Amino acid sequence: MTGREEKLFISLVLVYLAYFLCAPIVGYVRARTAREMGDDTPEQMGFLTLNPLEHVSRWWLVLIGLLQMSGHMPFGLGRHIPLNPHNIQGESRTLKLLAAYFSDTVAALGVSVISYFLLIVFTGNDALDHVSRLFPLSYFSKDVSTAAVVLIWLGHTCYSMSCLMAAFTLIINLFHYIYALYFEDYFQGSDYADMIMLFGSLLILYLFIGPVIFSVATFVVWIAQCLAQLFGIL
Repeated sequence: MTGREEKLFISLVLVYLAYFLCAPIVGYVRARTAREMGDDTPEQMGFLTLNPLEHVSRWWLVLIGLLQMSGHMPFGLGRHIPLNPHNIQGESRTLKLLAAYFSDTVAALGVSVISYFLLIVFTGNDALDHVSRLFPLSYFSKDVSTAAVVLIWLGHTCYSMSCLMAAFTLIINLFHYIYALYFEDYFQGSDYADMIMLFGSLLILYLFIGPVIFSVATFVVWIAQCLAQLFGIL
């Protein structure tokens, strides 16, 4: 097996492993928060669990492999977990909706911060630069064990995937949140409601995803570095 084939094979395994780790956490937090805010729709649909089989998307399992083989960053979203904003009522409804809609974004940010923090612990402040030099495995076998390299790359993959999850869900949830607050009643029962939700989200993603990904990644690294300094690691 050549160095390139070795790297591709390991990266595919790690991306799928990261996906099966990240998607259930993010999905569970969304379902749990929705229930706490008064909406049991995700729970009724079976999402209030950490079982990966309930959260991973079959479509994304295929897309993840295609993206990796074409050299893209590790990315995948779990199954869509719908919310029913009409179930969330009472005092501070606006804040409850905010918590319900953005809980998965916060969860993805948390996973990303923890992943990068662990990278700093094991590789130092220049974690991403260090990780990029860890292949081929045979070159580092003298100083770093294969298991250590694989674990570091898993941390890097979880960081990258959860960063992208946070960026994508932030944009999608913002659109859905504004829609639920101001337009849900107006378009309720309309034949165009589903089209607005789909194409509106896609348009906002197209316009803002690049800057949002950069901002999220920068924020995550900064928070992780602050934590490392707080614990005396840096």
